[in-house]
Amino acid sequence: MNRSSIFLVALLLFSFRGFSQWTQTNGPQGGRILSLFPEGNRIYAGAGAGVWITTDSAASWKKAGAGLPNSGVISLLASGPIVWAGTNGSGIFRSADSAVSWTPVNSGLTNLVIRALVKLPSDLVAGTGGGLFYSTDSGDHWTRREGNIAGKNITSLALSGSLMIAGTYGEGIFLSVDDGVNWQQLNPGLTDPFILSIAANSSLIAAGTEGGMVYISTDNGNNWQDSSFGLDPATAVNTLAISGTDLFAGTGARVFSGCPTQGFPGLQ
Repeated sequence: MNRSSIFLVALLLFSFRGFSQWTQTNGPQGGRILSLFPEGNRIYAGAGAGVWITTDSAASWKKAGAGLPNSGVISLLASGPIVWAGTNGSGIFRSADSAVSWTPVNSGLTNLVIRALVKLPSDLVAGTGGGLFYSTDSGDHWTRREGNIAGKNITSLALSGSLMIAGTYGEGIFLSVDDGVNWQQLNPGLTDPFILSIAANSSLIAAGTEGGMVYISTDNGNNWQDSSFGLDPATAVNTLAISGTDLFAGTGARVFSGCPTQGFPGLQ
């Protein structure tokens, strides 16, 4: 095949996918990447070896302070200098100084595998293998949320405007318009219902799966489109984060960036 033919095939493949290719960033070196969260000019990355921080769009990373257990940080949430880290078996840890030091905040939690964290105007929400827990005091105390999502294996949570989105392991994606009181399952276009990660802004929702897929919805979850071009289909997408006009994906021990404005109209 000559160079012109190769270029034409590449162009057609890109046009068919409709999205830009992912590229690997420089680090972090903390082992398998399990969670990501952007806050201001920072991106926090949770790994099997603690929390890492970048302030230069993933060009370089530094490790956060001590005080976290060795059970792996599988979810992160930040609001100003306050950071919450959900772990794989040791519950939730909170930092009041931008991840310099940490203390546990687990009162009321009956499941200490914290797969997802999200902040509502008056509540924190934690997603676990046994459903949702809510806190009204920054995590000091937690209460189980009942309803039609109670007991489901919640792997990820995100907000998009007035929507709360929950990813589940094996049942796809659920959405709520009343802060998690009631939920509707919306999976059109999804071929892999084993959701591990969700990221969202006011116009776009991204979902990563155990099978290495990334799906994008620009209509509040009513339809999903595959946007996995450039990712390894054999490596799970453990975490996603939107920062500015970029979407970051943690897969295996690597962080990928992609989906710039020209590739994703929803990020414009």
